[in-house]
Amino acid sequence: MSLQFVKASTSDALTLNGISKRAFDSDVQVGAPSAGGPHGYMSVSYHTKMARSNFCLEALVHITENRM
Repeated sequence: MSLQFVKASTSDALTLNGISKRAFDSDVQVGAPSAGGPHGYMSVSYHTKMARSNFCLEALVHITENRM
């Protein structure tokens, strides 16, 4: 297995938005007082802007099978 980080593109903004929302909203399960996050955490336009500004990365996981 390998892990590679690449710059996210603006076409990834909708996916990043969903990941961000689920990540921040689930913080209540580990002690946060309520669901939610920082300004823009569930805004597609925010994630588009961050991708355009090269502030977003994607993690690509490559899984290989070892056959013996």
